Amino acid sequence: MNDGCKLKAYVFFKGRQIIFKDKGEMILLKLAQELEEIAKVDQLPKLEGKKMNMLLTPLK
Repeated sequence: MNDGCKLKAYVFFKGRQIIFKDKGEMILLKLAQELEEIAKVDQLPKLEGKKMNMLLTPLK
């Protein structure tokens, strides 16, 4: 993230794990909270199929 590149973090759900979407969102938001000093959330967690994606952008 030092080069100014964006970071795409995701949680992949296998099988019946998809019923725990809220836990996946909590994991991604916890990651964003831990990285808030060096990055900001560009896109909040969004479910796409069996993946929940989040996009982070480095701070200047």
